[in-house]
Amino acid sequence: MMAHVAASGEARGRVVLSLAATPRVPPLALAAAIRVAHAFGAEVEAVMIEDHRVLDAAGFPGAIALSGNGVDLGHAGLGSIEADLERAFAAARRAVELACRAAKVKAHARRVRGEPLSELASACAEMGPWNVVVLAESLRASGAEGLGRLLESVWDTTGFVMLGPLARRLDGPIIVAIEDLDRLPALLRTSERLAISGATEVVLVLIGDDAATLGWMEAEVRRTMMGERPREIRRVTAAHGAASAVIETLRRRAPGFLLARYGGLVVPADDLSAVCEGLECPLLVVR
Repeated sequence: MMAHVAASGEARGRVVLSLAATPRVPPLALAAAIRVAHAFGAEVEAVMIEDHRVLDAAGFPGAIALSGNGVDLGHAGLGSIEADLERAFAAARRAVELACRAAKVKAHARRVRGEPLSELASACAEMGPWNVVVLAESLRASGAEGLGRLLESVWDTTGFVMLGPLARRLDGPIIVAIEDLDRLPALLRTSERLAISGATEVVLVLIGDDAATLGWMEAEVRRTMMGERPREIRRVTAAHGAASAVIETLRRRAPGFLLARYGGLVVPADDLSAVCEGLECPLLVVR
């Protein structure tokens, strides 16, 4: 749907690259944003979100500034923090613009300040629902609650791209983890776009409880794909809800991009440890 909107001119398809208030833009997150933008004929908008609580805290007497690794930088002053944020934004904007210019993708960058989830939701709502959000900060095993809040708070988007701490590549097949056939048509369209953009193959991995269920799923998938070019289809039995075994199967395929739905075995609502420990590529999560 994002591709349709971007192509038709009804509204602008857009990749929102959500950045923390730091001068460093993770290279793989930026590359993933550009890959998605290429796939959908979209532009990249980098949004640096400054948590207002940092500025509020600087107003308290005796406030101490800490670096990202916890080193004491001395007493924080509002002016000093403002200057640091300005420099961080300038460096991040330069990195995004240079990378996008080299990739021939339109790019914009801006700063916002407030509560991070609210600001991200507002940024997406401004351009309507045809956004894909790329999160620059790493997905953490302990972040299931935060991911849940993100999905509950930010609705004007077609999906979220995130990277775990072990993410290191974009090269490789596009793997679509299919646990719910209702998501199949949208996931197929998205995977095909990403595959064309990256000149790679699409592998469909069906995840079900037993052989009979997987057989039925494969028949439905092949019926849905009738007339389209063939894709590789693999089956994974999710015996006893073994999320770690499913993730390991996906990891061994060495994907360059993984597509999955939120709330299943691949991206559970309550425990992200398996996907964080096994994920080596960007993950596109849909509701």
